[in-house]
Amino acid sequence: MTPSILAVFLVPSLASSQATEFPAPAKLRQAVERSLPYLEREGVDWINDRNCMSCHVVPFMLWSHNEAKAIGVKVDAKKLDEWTT
Repeated sequence: MTPSILAVFLVPSLASSQATEFPAPAKLRQAVERSLPYLEREGVDWINDRNCMSCHVVPFMLWSHNEAKAIGVKVDAKKLDEWTT
């Protein structure tokens, strides 16, 4: 494929990808707030059902809650401290 033909295919896709708008910060915050209970439920169930602090399920719960806290989303600090310990 010649460079000019390749450009015909790539330029429109690059232009459309640059025009993509990101959600408003309030929408992003709402998505984070809605997802935390699910991550908590799944992480705690994993710990209780398997008596395991696995290499992926529990850390995802911890990471997500710590990152949410870092950007000002309200999290249960007592639970977060307990899970971290």
